[in-house]
Amino acid sequence: PSYLDNIDLLVREHNHKMLDHPKILHKPLPVNCRNNILGSSGGLDAPEFYEFTGTNSLPLDKRKYTLNFLGSSNAGDRDQMQNSLKKLRKDTLESSLLGFTSHFATGAKLYDYYAYLSQSQIVLCPRGGAPETFRYTEAFACGCSVITTCDLPDLWYFKDSPAIVLRDWSELTDDLVESVLASADREKNIAYYQGSLSDEATTQQILEKLGDDNT
Repeated sequence: PSYLDNIDLLVREHNHKMLDHPKILHKPLPVNCRNNILGSSGGLDAPEFYEFTGTNSLPLDKRKYTLNFLGSSNAGDRDQMQNSLKKLRKDTLESSLLGFTSHFATGAKLYDYYAYLSQSQIVLCPRGGAPETFRYTEAFACGCSVITTCDLPDLWYFKDSPAIVLRDWSELTDDLVESVLASADREKNIAYYQGSLSDEATTQQILEKLGDDNT
């Protein structure tokens, strides 16, 4: 686009191959702290969100829920995910928090949503209207292990991602869940969030990019 000639850097979300350009920095989707996209009450202030994240989060083996997914059922490959979930052992399902709604933004209130994430060991992150999702960032912020079927683009914030990437949801089995639980590493998940997905990580990338372009 010609307007890029008049700016130093454009920072945008939602990666798109047609928008690859030296002056465009792709950034991860942030956690949702202030816009109430998940319920009917007011938004969540950042200090309340951070009580559930980082070193404030519980060790994974102390958490209540094995698997977590709360979201709409009518996007991407979520039908296949639901079918695979039905095949898991009864005890796994009974220890998990799984809820499907018919529309986006009709689920849990933000405070409750992050409280649930902080009590979850594994978060399922199917794609929504786009491959990248808020859930991916939010889960890592809370130290959760992440399972997804989205091919992670070759972008700075996906490098060294600890996410378990499946070819499709038919690979979601009891053996896989047990393997993820056995290798779960809250500190590694939090470190990845802080170094790649947090606002501070994006700020550092912006400063480095501007510094490189102005030297």
